[in-house]
Order: sequence, then structure tokens, then C-alpha cells
Amino acid sequence: MKFPLYYSRKIAFSKDNKNNLSQIIVFIGRISVALGIIVSLITISTGVGSKKAIKERLADFTGHITVKSTRSNNSYNTSVLDADELREEQLRKLKGVDRVQSFATVSGILRNADNFDGIILKGVGKDFDRERFRKFIVEGTVPDYNEDGYNNKIIISAKIASDLHLKSKDSIVAIFSKENQKPLYRKFEVAGIYKTDIKMIDDLYVIGDINHVRRIQN
Repeated sequence: MKFPLYYSRKIAFSKDNKNNLSQIIVFIGRISVALGIIVSLITISTGVGSKKAIKERLADFTGHITVKSTRSNNSYNTSVLDADELREEQLRKLKGVDRVQSFATVSGILRNADNFDGIILKGVGKDFDRERFRKFIVEGTVPDYNEDGYNNKIIISAKIASDLHLKSKDSIVAIFSKENQKPLYRKFEVAGIYKTDIKMIDDLYVIGDINHVRRIQN
């Protein structure tokens, strides 16, 4: 028998060391349990932190509360509220309301020679919080949508940019269709590229001028 193996067995199984060995095993067991609890707590806190971060990003992108027109036929095609349905000033005076932003959405397709992607064009106007959205920008800039005429600059996600091999200042054609009508074509310029790390947003949403959405929706 090799000396190290013999010596280790001698220590482990000698009467004098059985109590010490038991104490060591118990100690190691306690350490293992403690480490397991710590890891679990870290995992839980990280999960809670991630959920909070996701909620904050969603709020930055969509707002905490969304009010839609009764004429909106589905979640992807929403009309701008008119004065008869809701007055913005009434909202602004509500306690806890920090900002009110107008928007409208319409579904469509972005297409170039390489590929195409289904999108939701989210039209925003002069009340768009550009500073808050700027945290998501990874390339390019955030256009100023002042509702004066039609701004042809859009912001696309990094995912859509990758799918269509686009970068800032590139041109892209969007196609929108309405029931019983010919497809509508719009040519846009990519002003910026964003990334929220929220799949449901990054896969679909394109930011653009609300006037384009209004015109598409008539």
C-alpha cells in the first residue's frame, strides 16, 4: 500500500480522529447549505432586478399607461385620439402624470433587395420624448418629429438592421396595405438604430413620423 493512501486512511478512521472528521463533515455541510442559500438569494435578487429593468425599458418605450381610440381595430393598427374622445389637457392635470405623448401605429413590411421584415410603424410627434429614447440608440441619431410636413427619417431596431443589412443613412422601402386598396409604398431613410433587448419590441417596432401613419390610415 502506498504511504499517502495508508496515512490518509489512518487519519480518517482512527478513533482519535473520528470526532474531528465528523465535525469537519458537518462544517463542510453547513458551508454548502449556506453557499446554496446565498446563491439562491443572488439568483432571486438578480431575477427581480431583471424584471424591474424590463418594466422600466417597456415604460420608456411605450409609457406606463396606453390609451387607445375606440376606432382602433387591433393592437397593431391604432388611430390617434381626437378631441371628442379625450382631451390631453385633462390628462396632464391628473396627479402623477409626468408626460403625455401622442402616437399611432400601423403594420407593414420593410423590404430591400436582400430581404424583408414585417414591422409595426409607430408614429410619434413633437411631444415624443427624444431624450428618454436616446438611451436605446446604438447608432445614428433620434430625428426631430415636429409634425411640420412629413419627416422621412425612421429609427429601426438592431435586429431589423441585421436582417436587412442596414446602417444609418441607408434608404429602405416600406409597404403598407389596406383592405380593398392597392399597397402603399413609402421610402424612408434610417436615421438611427436602437436596441432595447426586449424581443417583442426589437423584432417589430420602427419609429417614424406620426403624419405618415395618419396619411396611411386616412
